[in-house]
Amino acid sequence: MTRNANGRWLLVILNLCFLLQVADAMTGELRFFEARSDIKVLKNAALVLLTAVCAMAVWKNRGGSGNRGKLDSEFRSVRKLVAILALCSLYLGMKNGGNLLITSAALLKFILPVLAAYLVARSLEEREILSSLRVFLYAGFLVYLFCKVFPVLSVNRQALFSIDWLHSQSPFESDMFSPMAISFLLYFCYNRKSRADLAVAVLFNLLAFKRLAVLFTPVLLAAGMPRFADLRVKGRWIWVLRAAVLGLVAFYYSLCMGAFQDLLTGLAGQSVDGFTMGRSWRMRLLREAGYSLRGLGTLGISSIRNNVFSTGGYSITGMEMDMIQILMECSWVGLAAVVWLLSNLARRSFYGFCAVVFLFGQMITSHWYDITYFWLVFYFLLASQRPRKGGSVREAYEAYGRRVRFVWGQKRAAYLRRGSGI
Repeated sequence: MTRNANGRWLLVILNLCFLLQVADAMTGELRFFEARSDIKVLKNAALVLLTAVCAMAVWKNRGGSGNRGKLDSEFRSVRKLVAILALCSLYLGMKNGGNLLITSAALLKFILPVLAAYLVARSLEEREILSSLRVFLYAGFLVYLFCKVFPVLSVNRQALFSIDWLHSQSPFESDMFSPMAISFLLYFCYNRKSRADLAVAVLFNLLAFKRLAVLFTPVLLAAGMPRFADLRVKGRWIWVLRAAVLGLVAFYYSLCMGAFQDLLTGLAGQSVDGFTMGRSWRMRLLREAGYSLRGLGTLGISSIRNNVFSTGGYSITGMEMDMIQILMECSWVGLAAVVWLLSNLARRSFYGFCAVVFLFGQMITSHWYDITYFWLVFYFLLASQRPRKGGSVREAYEAYGRRVRFVWGQKRAAYLRRGSGI
């Protein structure tokens, strides 16, 4: 579909977007803040340009077959989500005094990645998107090594052995590169065209060292096996996921407000603030300051940040708990819409289900919903899925177990025959 000059230009712009994201992470890691602000503008402008050019390409090819059907249901779900959050934010903003500009920017961060991925997936072939993501993977990993790993090793050659898996501490942890690394892990655990790609993605994720991503790596590696990855997920598991996420958000909210303190101390030997790395303290500051529902993104209003999060000259930019932040900004209605409609993204395959489970875990414990390029790669993952009709994960697991037992039984019998001289 893209063997002409227009297709080559689309690939050039897509690669430019990815390389600018790498440059953004690099300048953030090295604390070149003035350069980073300029790169952010260029990065966002390149993504808007890519979206516009792909929209024109899709319009010109509207009569052809192209890549129709890719991300249709995902795009519909996110559109509905944005509409519900917009209505909630408009009502709450009018009632309690919100900020329409900030809310609009927050809503744009929800819709732009899926819109861009939807149009790119219809304008480029899957192999072309994969080639661009490989450029992104290796460029990001190399820059990460030079910005974070090599400087640490030059000072302390034993730094690799100082990683503390139990207490989740690593000298190589990077807030700038970790979203990129996690997006690669999700994508290449499923798209296993090359063992080298998968190995680099896993190593990148382990070094960037985000706790939940490190713990979930074996799950994604197992779920991404061709035998299981494309199996469909039954509808009841989507309902179980929705109920579990809402229950976990309620529990985590109560935990951050100080409930279960004795239980947590007994189990983990840590206070709530220590366990949540200060996130619960930020939330209590907001509650004590009387923050009221004002719509999506309003915790980012500078006056609220300055009044609530500036303590003793120490300024904090946000809560870093997406689900609880959405709950406090848009009420339980907004949170239920997020859980309900994002869980629809898990319907197509077992691997997609596992990826969405991981994503919800990240959104409960961390700040994730407005990291545009992570979501762009995530939607490319969903576009690449090839769901298999029929069968279930349980049936595939049992068949795999029978095959493993049969193979080992054959090997054991052959070993015994050799040992007995038969």
